[in-house]
Amino acid sequence: MHSTMVTLPDRGGDMHLRRWGDGAPSVVVLHANGLTALSYRQLIAPLAAEHDILAFDHRGHGRTGLPADPDDLRDWHVYADDAAALLAQHAQPAEGWTLIGHSMGAVTSLMVAASGRIPVRRIVMIEPVVVPVAAHWIARSPMRGVMREILPVARKAAARRASFPDAVAAKNSYAGKPFFARWADGVLDDYLADGLAHDGEAVRLACDPAWEAATFAAQGHSFWQALDAATAATNGRVSAIYAETGSTASGTSRIRLSGQGVRGIVLPAATHLAPQEYPAECAALIADIIRQPEAD
Repeated sequence: MHSTMVTLPDRGGDMHLRRWGDGAPSVVVLHANGLTALSYRQLIAPLAAEHDILAFDHRGHGRTGLPADPDDLRDWHVYADDAAALLAQHAQPAEGWTLIGHSMGAVTSLMVAASGRIPVRRIVMIEPVVVPVAAHWIARSPMRGVMREILPVARKAAARRASFPDAVAAKNSYAGKPFFARWADGVLDDYLADGLAHDGEAVRLACDPAWEAATFAAQGHSFWQALDAATAATNGRVSAIYAETGSTASGTSRIRLSGQGVRGIVLPAATHLAPQEYPAECAALIADIIRQPEAD
């Protein structure tokens, strides 16, 4: 695994990139809001035995240094534009990129494919965030500011503790919370490795709670429009892995997704953070999807 910073002048700064393998990459992993690329190391490692893989920290996350003003964030297109700009700097795979996205990263993957800026062969969504249409319209209206107040996940993110005396204190704080108790051994360490930034002797969350909250509330993009365009761009090669409980894709949404050609599978016992809870199982499902022969 290699770590590097990539300068994107048109995007306003540097993005932090991690790379598995020494060949030309063709697979990209896009992380969820509040996490980091390295939070998926245990998912990526088995896949890296057969594929050269890229993963990067989104704007406002991890070690990436792009501007992140919560007041400017209205939708997730900025994340898709960052990803497309980064991937455009690489040699393009002959058959197109395979994008593996979790939560926000799943929606971002759709928008990258929909933009047409880079060739995308396949998308594997893990727990895509599908919000009610009403939330989308509120986020696009002059009332968008209320989204941070009415969304419980945004309120919780905004109230998150941002700093700790040191990394040990941060780990101890998180390890004792039920939210992290389900994570596989070692995943919390992977998250904290890039998820904490040093501030003198203290540490702080690399993803500012205000930015994380703003991201949750920034639902001005259209999931369904992105899905339509991405499905066309990939010739229908869009798949999804769903959590058994606490999924961000409701039963009604899954029916609609299936009707639009998305092949879905449920990971037993998993919640929304399936890649952190069951990284090996997620990797096995992804490997099976990638190996499946698909008619063009």
